[in-house]
Amino acid sequence: MIPFGEQSSASISVERDQQGQSNQRLYVSRAMPSDSGFAYDASWAHQGGDSGDYRQGSLRYRNNKIDTSAGFYGDDDNTTQWADFTGSLVLMDNHVFAANNINDAFVVLKTRYPDVTVRYENQAMGSTDDASYLLVPSISSYYGAKYDIDTLDLPADMTAPRVEQRFAVKRKSGYLLNFPVEPLRAASVILHDSDGQSLPVSGPVLRRDRATEYVGWDGIVWMEDLSASNPMRVVTPDGRQCETTLAIAEGQR
Repeated sequence: MIPFGEQSSASISVERDQQGQSNQRLYVSRAMPSDSGFAYDASWAHQGGDSGDYRQGSLRYRNNKIDTSAGFYGDDDNTTQWADFTGSLVLMDNHVFAANNINDAFVVLKTRYPDVTVRYENQAMGSTDDASYLLVPSISSYYGAKYDIDTLDLPADMTAPRVEQRFAVKRKSGYLLNFPVEPLRAASVILHDSDGQSLPVSGPVLRRDRATEYVGWDGIVWMEDLSASNPMRVVTPDGRQCETTLAIAEGQR
């Protein structure tokens, strides 16, 4: 056996039987890469006497959507050709997704933004397509696996409220998992009390389901993840509490 390249090997053998007939064999192959790509194998054998030559060969291609192969085998008188094509189709959220194999369960991730890197159990599975979807096939059912998205490459004016989720899927089923990527709505807000004075520095600004922000100099607060209506409560250093609502016009960012 003679290896060449990272995936390929070849072998040559010559034999002589008791009747003095010479037999030669040649074999060459390339293993399938772990992720995707081509694999092949081919062999030729010359049998002594009237047996003739035997030949066989196959070519296989696999990626994350299909697994296909074709080949032939036979001698000088009879040759058989064959071909095989396998894959799976998933219909979810009015979209069709292809996968080379789904044995147990699957998840479709939706980000509402294209080209977002998706990881399953800390392994990169690919990026969302132009329609903002990515199919994660052949996951382990009934296991609360971790799914997360990489937001480092998002534009500065886009954000994702949630970047990691754990979810378990039933056997022989699928699930649509949402990781909404949204426009970042942020503003520099000046807060005044009822007398028109700027609120004092360091007071916490509390909003429901949002991280705590703090009043800066001259009552200025940098606020992110804003919605159309943003009720808030501010606690001043001397214990006073102020409540107000910041309204943002539709379409304003």
